[in-house]
Amino acid sequence: MLIRNTILSSCALLVGSLVPVWARPGVPTPETPPVTVLFSGTYFTNIAATSAAFAAARGLKRADILYAPSLNVNLVHAEGGLSLFLSGQAGYDIHQRNSILDRERLNLQAGADAQLEGCVATPSGGYSRFQSDLADLNVVTTKNTQELVTGELDVTCNQSGRLVPSASFTQSWSYNTAQPYKPSDFRSTSGNGSLAYKAGTIGDFSLTGLYVQTLYPHRAIIGSSGLESDGYDHYSVGIHYQRPIGGSLEFGASLSQAWISYRGIGNNFSGITYDASLTYHASPRLNFSVMASRQTLPTNYLNAAYSVAESYSANADYRLSTRLSASIGAALTHSNYTGAALVNGIDLTAQTYHSFHGSLNYTLSPTFTVSLTAAQDQRHADVIGYSYAGARFGLSLSKSF
Repeated sequence: MLIRNTILSSCALLVGSLVPVWARPGVPTPETPPVTVLFSGTYFTNIAATSAAFAAARGLKRADILYAPSLNVNLVHAEGGLSLFLSGQAGYDIHQRNSILDRERLNLQAGADAQLEGCVATPSGGYSRFQSDLADLNVVTTKNTQELVTGELDVTCNQSGRLVPSASFTQSWSYNTAQPYKPSDFRSTSGNGSLAYKAGTIGDFSLTGLYVQTLYPHRAIIGSSGLESDGYDHYSVGIHYQRPIGGSLEFGASLSQAWISYRGIGNNFSGITYDASLTYHASPRLNFSVMASRQTLPTNYLNAAYSVAESYSANADYRLSTRLSASIGAALTHSNYTGAALVNGIDLTAQTYHSFHGSLNYTLSPTFTVSLTAAQDQRHADVIGYSYAGARFGLSLSKSF
């Protein structure tokens, strides 16, 4: 089973707000280790991520240990004005008690950075494959392998000037292997444009515009013109602002007006979406960060077309010594789901998920790190059987080459 935080970070790439549907890929820097071997063992008190009754219905034992060996790659090859890159992770999840959840775990991106007449063009492709988080599946489904495939082109021009135009085009596909979730397969096409103005000490401003079309080709609904594929069109316009404040504060925020034109009757959306982050470097050893967002996202939940999600998080990092560091944090996300095919009382239409987490990291050498992690997760859903609480405790080792 893929740990939920990892899934959320992957799905966050599907956000349709002031950024492309898939975030601009990051080209590895020369300082990034080209290869890192990782191994982790994590004990879950409730790996089923549901009530005891729902876990029993799935034939799952709630307490389990997950062993997760993996290999990270960050490879880049520069030739003149062209940089080729490959980055991501490949691993396998092994469960001590629930072997039905054993699955490969892949998350890879490949592409190129090309300098073209004052512009940087970045074509790229991505592929992910993993066992769906059980919190995202209904009670009759346990085994589901989800795949995400993307193709993207990003172009940014005049990066050293005051006015910096940029644009991106993205095509993405999501697939599920479990038959009840085939109707949740979707394809999404997006176009994004922005014009940034670098105002020196005042900060950087960007005007943005976004269009996203998301379709569920295997799910039919009754729309305004009769029977048609489920889906929606998403439009938004907004502004982004970021600025370092002194040497200790970093602030960034986006605000947009979003519209969703849904193919089903009576499920349109019009409202404000936003994201904001603030980082405070209290000292060379201590950092704080807070984030808040409200976004609309496509979703893999059964019979839902999109969600409106509000998320808040806070983190603190402290370096106790040159080798030892610690972090603590908390996060809360509230989501409302919309779709013409939703069945009230059976399908999820609203949930709140919050977690508290901490870690302790010890650097044995510049290339070898040991980490201890702990977290408490809780979910409150409008379908009571999907509400749960659980804790996890982990040990991980990483070796870079």
